[in-house]
Amino acid sequence: MSDSRFKKFITSKGFKIVSISVIIGCSIGGAYISGFENGRGVPATYKYYSSNKTLATVGKTTIKLDVLKKQMEMFFATQPQKQFTDEEILEKEQMYIDYNVTKEALKQKALKEGLTVADEVVDSQYEELITNMEKLYNLEKDEILKKFKLTESYIKENVKAELLGNAYLDKIGVATDEEATKYFNDNPGEFVKVEASHILIKTVDDSYNALSDKVVEEAKVKAQEVLDKALAGEDFAELAKKYSQDASASEGGTLGFFGKGEMVEEFEKAVFNLKVGEITPELVQTQFGYHIIKKTGEQNSTLEDSLASIKDSLAYEKKYNVMKDILNSPDVKIVYGE
Repeated sequence: MSDSRFKKFITSKGFKIVSISVIIGCSIGGAYISGFENGRGVPATYKYYSSNKTLATVGKTTIKLDVLKKQMEMFFATQPQKQFTDEEILEKEQMYIDYNVTKEALKQKALKEGLTVADEVVDSQYEELITNMEKLYNLEKDEILKKFKLTESYIKENVKAELLGNAYLDKIGVATDEEATKYFNDNPGEFVKVEASHILIKTVDDSYNALSDKVVEEAKVKAQEVLDKALAGEDFAELAKKYSQDASASEGGTLGFFGKGEMVEEFEKAVFNLKVGEITPELVQTQFGYHIIKKTGEQNSTLEDSLASIKDSLAYEKKYNVMKDILNSPDVKIVYGE
C-alpha cells in the first residue's frame, strides 16, 4: 500500500527521557560555529544567566543555573541571526528545566534501587556521540570540546545519568499479560478497526502551508462536485484515481485498516460514524483539505493481536506517570524564576 501522508506519524512506544543531544546541544547544526566564527561574538538573542545561582533542588542535590546557562546559549546559537521572542525563550527554558530536574530525580531513584551502568556502556555512548558531532560540525573532538566549553567528564557524567534514569524507567515500566488482558476487556471500543478509502482535495501545498482563500474555495467547490458523483453511484476507486491528491490515489484511495488514534480527529470521527459501504454525506474538512470518505470494512482485533501493543502502551503510561509525579513532587523545588 502507498504511504499516505494523511496518516498520522505514530511514535514508538519505547521510552527515552530526552535525546542525549539535548545535554550538549549536538542537534543544533553548524549555526553555533558559523555564528561565532563570523565574528558575531554572540547570537542575535542573548540572555545573562548567573552561573553560581541555584536552578532547582532535587532532594538534597542542588542543580546550579550554570546547567541552564550552557543549554540556553546553545539554543540561542542554533539560529544566530534570529531574535527569539520572550515566549520562545520561556518555552525552551521550561523544557530544559523539566529535563534537568527529571534526569536528576530518575538518577537518584535508580541509585536507590541499586541500578548501575557499566563504564564500557557509557564509553560507547560517549564515543558514538562524539563521532556524530565530528561529522555534524566537521571538527575534531578537541575542537568541539573547546568550541562548546565542554569536557569529556561533563559529557560522560550526563550520559551516565540519563542511562541510569532509563534503567530505572525500564524496571518500573513493565506491564503484565494480566494487566493487558484486563485493559482489553474493559475497553472493547478501542480495539475496533475500520477500513476506508478516501478522496482528498488539498488545501495545503506539499510543505503543508495553507493555500490562498481563493484556492481553498475552489478546492471546496471541486470536492463537492466529486462528492456528488460518488453519492450518485459512480465508482469510488475510479473517482479517487482521477481526482484525489493523496498518495493513496493510485490505489483507488484505499487506506487499509486502522484503529482509533491513527487518523486525525475529524477523519476518524467521520469514518467510525459510517456503516460499512456508506460514503460521508458531506465533505469532511481536516488540516489537509476536503475529504470524501467511504467505509469499506470493520473488524475487531483479537486479544492475541493486541496484547503486545497494549503492554507497550501500559508500560509507557507507567513511565509517563513517574515523570509527571517527579515534577509535582515536594522533593523537587524549582528556584529559578521565583
